[in-house]
Amino acid sequence: MNKKEFGATICIFLTALIWGVAFTFQLVGMDTMGPFTYNGVRFLIGTASLIPVILVLDRKLPDRQESRALLKYGLLCGGVLFAGSNIQQVGLLMTNSAGKAGFITALYIIMVPIFSAFGGKRPGALLWVGAALSMVGIYLISMKEGFGSFSLGDGLLLTGAVFFSLHIIVVDISVAKVSSPVKLSFMQFFICGALTTAIAAFGEEITFAGLKGGIVALLYGGIMSAGVAYTLQVVGQKYVPPTRAAILFSLEALFGVVGAAVLIGETMTLRGYVGCAFIFAGVIISQLRIGTGKDAGKKAG
Repeated sequence: MNKKEFGATICIFLTALIWGVAFTFQLVGMDTMGPFTYNGVRFLIGTASLIPVILVLDRKLPDRQESRALLKYGLLCGGVLFAGSNIQQVGLLMTNSAGKAGFITALYIIMVPIFSAFGGKRPGALLWVGAALSMVGIYLISMKEGFGSFSLGDGLLLTGAVFFSLHIIVVDISVAKVSSPVKLSFMQFFICGALTTAIAAFGEEITFAGLKGGIVALLYGGIMSAGVAYTLQVVGQKYVPPTRAAILFSLEALFGVVGAAVLIGETMTLRGYVGCAFIFAGVIISQLRIGTGKDAGKKAG
């Protein structure tokens, strides 16, 4: 492993840690505001947090060609991020469990190579084993009374995982088309934040008291989860081999459960923990033989 790969590996590990803990702050943030208000404000905070970074490290103005590329791929990444983050946020509100949301969302790591198969990248047999184990895990944590108990919130979290898997793929494409990962992050945050805030303005009551009451959750979600982690993700995906990246990103689920337990005392039943173990095992097994240089098993957020 060369220095660039080692540094990028640390970036991805930190991203998984920040995103895992973020589930708790996303849940707590909705105590005082609606899901679209929380997401819109936090992504705009994330946008603002990158301005000093750009001014210090990447202040060179892009030329016309680079500007077009940043706009094009910023719209692509921001649009997919907008869909995934908001569907996930509403699902989190309905399930009211940060740990459970983290493990269901972790399925994006399996979905990426499945979607990549449609582009001619054949997944290995272990992918299907991992997918089967993960589905068993989802059944255990989501369907406590049989198939009739699968909730709308659980379904939304799964749908959000689909969009996050697509986000991984579009980020993988986009980072090769622009020269500045930080400016790409800035563009996608601004687009996601602006679209989400527009929905919140029409569909939710935004109050100063509500924003003030959730300021800690907003700052963590904006500066750490968005500004820091998504930028680390974009940088990390430039240099880390796909299999290693996917396995490291899968730690997000573990950090989600640990963060919820430490910060808000959230617990699960034994059945829930067994389900989480199945999903985590499925995620790891699905990645064991994908790193051939042809897969796209990386996470972007």
